[in-house]
Amino acid sequence: MPSIAASKPPLQGVTRAVLARGPSAHMGEQSRDEEEYHPAIGAQAIATLGLLTDGRFTLGLGSGERLNEHVIGLGWLGIVERHERHSEAVDIIQRLLKAELSNYAGKYLRLGNARLYDLPRNKPLVVIAAGGPRHR
Repeated sequence: MPSIAASKPPLQGVTRAVLARGPSAHMGEQSRDEEEYHPAIGAQAIATLGLLTDGRFTLGLGSGERLNEHVIGLGWLGIVERHERHSEAVDIIQRLLKAELSNYAGKYLRLGNARLYDLPRNKPLVVIAAGGPRHR
């Protein structure tokens, strides 16, 4: 099965490329957007891609990479804080995609009265990647 991978926005061009490849193409997206985009925004994009690709979409989420991300001027959290924030982001995304969440108050992230109105039949697969010491 052909596979197309993308990193960060714009997803629209990648989605068009996947759809142009036909019904056997599978799309994968890797992202760590909680600094640049709230996870609810990501969840909406993921749901839309799940609809547009008719289930041919997998999301990969990681806790970040300093080499690429410290340069945007927001600083760089330690590994414990990054993993905590990442865990909150994953929780928000997963629960919005299952229509289980509308409000969230975490240590790093907040959400109020959120709802995804258009969900794919099947929740897109979410794959988690992280490096460094294990954090619980």
